[in-house]
Amino acid sequence: MKKNSLIYVALISMVVYGIMILFSEKLIFPSVWLVILLCVLTFFDYILKSIRWKILLNHYGMKISFLESIKTYVAGLMFVITPGKVGSVIKAELMNKRHGFTHKKVGFVVVVERLFDIIAHIIIGGTMAFFVAQQYLKSMWLIFGIILIGLIGLYFFRNKFKFIKDELGKLKDTKLIIITTILSVISWMIEDIEIWIAVLCLGEFITLPQAAFAFSASLVLGNLSMIPGGLGATEATSTGLLLLFSISNELATSVTMLTRFTTLWFGFIIGTITWFLTYKQIN
Repeated sequence: MKKNSLIYVALISMVVYGIMILFSEKLIFPSVWLVILLCVLTFFDYILKSIRWKILLNHYGMKISFLESIKTYVAGLMFVITPGKVGSVIKAELMNKRHGFTHKKVGFVVVVERLFDIIAHIIIGGTMAFFVAQQYLKSMWLIFGIILIGLIGLYFFRNKFKFIKDELGKLKDTKLIIITTILSVISWMIEDIEIWIAVLCLGEFITLPQAAFAFSASLVLGNLSMIPGGLGATEATSTGLLLLFSISNELATSVTMLTRFTTLWFGFIIGTITWFLTYKQIN
């Protein structure tokens, strides 16, 4: 990753989190044990995604060990702060250096991996939106409104969904698609659960569907913004939805910053360390 890119991301981060702190008036600091718990959950999420990574590589004839799949998946987390995580395609370079796999084949697996992420967000976000409408909005016309907005969104992004369908068709393995989709949904639900745990542990209440909807919706909007790491868009959406669910301003801001640290920045830190260690082993 270029030095200028890191400086750019650092500046965006300082502006985003500075504004959040300014408008929240005060922050609620979590215990060390809560931070450790959330990081452990995130790492378990990475384990599941590493299993998915291994399954997809094996499907295309690129055999690696489970330990190696964890190493290469975690190393790719160094690029979570690139627009739409497109920098993760650079994992192909690492796989080429370590195993001799072609850039094209690994790059294709990375694309398929991202498609399953999108599918998982659609499943989680759509399901939780329905439950949230029932639990919180308590009005059938608002449920209809959410469905209508979803259909409009599907229409505007219909070409992307055609792309997803075409790429999944290339897998030609229904069992693989089902298993990989289940792994994707479970792994992303772990991060949804983190925001739920954070709110409860910091002294307020939110239902799991509300927490999952807030987290999934914020990630989707963050990715659509194409800003590195979804910085700004993700935080604003997450905080706004938590406020909508009657969470206090200071706690909504604190939970958003906490969960962004234990997901986005935790991944970036361990990914960067793993990336340079694996490259050092090659050299």
